Amino acid sequence: MPPKRSLKAQNSIEQEGRILLAIKAIQNGRISTIAAAARSFDIPRTTLADRMKGIPNLYEARATGHKFTQLEEESIQDWLISMDQRGAALTIAMLRDMANLLLEHRGDDGPQTVGKNWPTQFIKRHPELTTRFSRKYDYKRALMEDPDTIIEWFKLVEKTIAQYGITSDDIYNFDESGFAMGISATTKVITQSFYTGRRGVLQAGNREWVTVIESICASGRALPPYVIFKGKHFMVRWFDDLPKHWALNVSPNGWTSNEIGVDWLQKHFIPHTTSQTRGRHRLLVLDGHDSHLTATFDKICQENNIIPICMPPHASHLLQPLDVGCFAMLKRSYGTRVAEYTRLGIDSIEKDDFLDIFPAARDDSFKESIIQSAFAATGLVPLDPDRVLSKLNIRLQSPPLPDRPVSQGSTSGSNISTGIPRTTKQLEKRKSRLNFGLNSAANKISSPTKRDLQQFYNMSVKLVHEHILMRDEIKRLREGNRKQTKKRKKSKKRMPNKGSLTEVLDLTTNISEPQVEPTLPVLPPV
Repeated sequence: MPPKRSLKAQNSIEQEGRILLAIKAIQNGRISTIAAAARSFDIPRTTLADRMKGIPNLYEARATGHKFTQLEEESIQDWLISMDQRGAALTIAMLRDMANLLLEHRGDDGPQTVGKNWPTQFIKRHPELTTRFSRKYDYKRALMEDPDTIIEWFKLVEKTIAQYGITSDDIYNFDESGFAMGISATTKVITQSFYTGRRGVLQAGNREWVTVIESICASGRALPPYVIFKGKHFMVRWFDDLPKHWALNVSPNGWTSNEIGVDWLQKHFIPHTTSQTRGRHRLLVLDGHDSHLTATFDKICQENNIIPICMPPHASHLLQPLDVGCFAMLKRSYGTRVAEYTRLGIDSIEKDDFLDIFPAARDDSFKESIIQSAFAATGLVPLDPDRVLSKLNIRLQSPPLPDRPVSQGSTSGSNISTGIPRTTKQLEKRKSRLNFGLNSAANKISSPTKRDLQQFYNMSVKLVHEHILMRDEIKRLREGNRKQTKKRKKSKKRMPNKGSLTEVLDLTTNISEPQVEPTLPVLPPV
């Protein structure tokens, strides 16, 4: 339902229609004077004269009190959207600086700045924009959010499946995930109202690291986990209530290694999947971890008809089913159960407690429906690259190179010689001259031509704004590049550790023991 208009606004719209008919009658020569047209169409003569001069209708004109024209605000909005798409969304303070930059280069006399609340009001006026808390996003991951890289990956998967005749029931994904045994999950809690900020909650605090290797199949089946504890020896009590087919191992730091990766493949993955294989080959999707890329690992895969296929680096958040569908839920469920243990008065989570907590958390996260949804979300089963391409919302781009600087003696880049407007004020003067010429030749120039000229003017204004903002960004990038260059040129020479130092006078000379000033020998008395 269209919005209701006031009687005054409705009368203004009807009068504006009669004004347009009067203007057309004058332009066609049916009525010779403005006064006669005003009497014929029952409209004020002064209003019709204003419209003939190009003065807009009050209800269509932009409200007063704005620092920027409508075109200028559109330019600012386009730049904000562009920066957001490149993963460099601006803050409120940055938006204010950008607006002041445009005002500085407008060409008006005297400096101008926007007010304190201008950025907030600007965002309210543009429903395409909003504010929200930012999240950290790894630069290397953003680099891999390239459609060409993603498409090449899916082409490789499709070619491999077709070449070896692999069915969807023989597609597996495996990866490892680390846990700090005694750290609980962050969650909302009920506290007394007089507390401010985040409420502290007791937790066991044991940060000893445990790594769990998991593997899932596109059919929805999960293989038993392979748990790696920090240590040198096994404890008999770990195996008292260990679930069936679970595997345990130890390493000095609780991390996986090349040997453990081979052990998992040979003694865990192959025995648990051989009898379940529908075709002759199995497809194993993995990341680029060192323990997955050894010659021994690859040889065992060849001997057992396992086709390992490695994802592009830093793309597991998009392409790996375990990352997309299972691991986040698993860690959240495990952290919640650690918090429950703490409420029972258990002040330390040991390896035995981990083996008691982890199975229930894993059951919540490795359900058949969740695993199948994870493979679908990564576009693997069914094979659908669009499921991933539709998630790419950041494009890392390099800004265009700046114009080649012109020497002081040359006039090829000066505004005087070329006559190219460089500020919005110069563009406005050019538009005024064009409007004067159009009004004097109103009967000779068609309406489409006038509309095209107006569109060219709008485009020129936006290009001027884009040019100003790009030059400012290039200036910042050059400053950053200068700092990086200076950093790379600094000496990398090592110094011996002999206690605290206050300053280093010369790094170009060899550092040696402090020299002792020689003293003259003491002669015996004569």
